[in-house]
Amino acid sequence: MIPLKETWISGAHAWTDDEREIYANDLDLADALIAVKSGSNGSKRARDPASWMPPNRSYWCSHLTAWVSVKQKYDLSVDQNEADAIEEGFRVCAKYRSGDRLEGRH
Repeated sequence: MIPLKETWISGAHAWTDDEREIYANDLDLADALIAVKSGSNGSKRARDPASWMPPNRSYWCSHLTAWVSVKQKYDLSVDQNEADAIEEGFRVCAKYRSGDRLEGRH
């Protein structure tokens, strides 16, 4: 879910090798590792929600929830742009859940 480069920037640089291995192989969080098409993964690269969100807006809620869960579990930092984007994304989710149509791509 969270690219290794983003993880490194957010705090993994201070982890031991064992901690990094645990993170890279963690299957305990159901949404931490998801299968996606290579095009989607390639477009995401190492970007956080401030600069990339899934093209399918109906998936934003799940994406953001999983992102926050992993950041919390591993006590990874969130910069201000990332926090603002997460907050805005959850506002979009609230509209989506209230029945507003958010189909299409952003």
